[in-house]
Amino acid sequence: GYLRPKDKAIRADAVLNQLDLAYAAPFLAGVFDRFSGGLNGKLSVDGTLDKLQISSEGMEIVNGLLGVEFTQVPYRVSGPVSVDTRGLHFQGVSIADGSDGKGTVTGSLLFGGFKDLRMDTHIQFDRMKVLGITDRNAPIFGDVYGTGRVDITGPFDALALNIDARTVKDGNLHIPLGSGSTQA
Repeated sequence: GYLRPKDKAIRADAVLNQLDLAYAAPFLAGVFDRFSGGLNGKLSVDGTLDKLQISSEGMEIVNGLLGVEFTQVPYRVSGPVSVDTRGLHFQGVSIADGSDGKGTVTGSLLFGGFKDLRMDTHIQFDRMKVLGITDRNAPIFGDVYGTGRVDITGPFDALALNIDARTVKDGNLHIPLGSGSTQA
């Protein structure tokens, strides 16, 4: 590729071979807290720095592991992804909880110029661990398994969850009730 400082133009092609998923950590902080695995494929960047065009070819996540911060559940992740100027797109990425739970992820992580991070992501899952919080001082804790669908949409600072799911398998959920007292 090349970079022309005079007109702030760039043209670059990169062939990714097990690019560490941990490079995404700064962009996904607050959603994911564990990253491992790699990204394979071809990534192209073209245009001026203020109007950059991004595209990909044959990209896939290989042996990925993402830990969801809120639920404290790590998931094995693999499958096809693509990148363009609008965002990162998932086309039926497989997820597994390390037990017998499995699912798929479709949708996008939209980044509109890297200024407005948003999600439009849809997850179908079957017999999957959905909560794994062990800290007994947390507002909720326990192990919960479920089957269903979750839609995650909106900006990172105000994500909306639409959940259509039911519990399966043995599990437990604890919601500690604070003790209170009144004085007359």
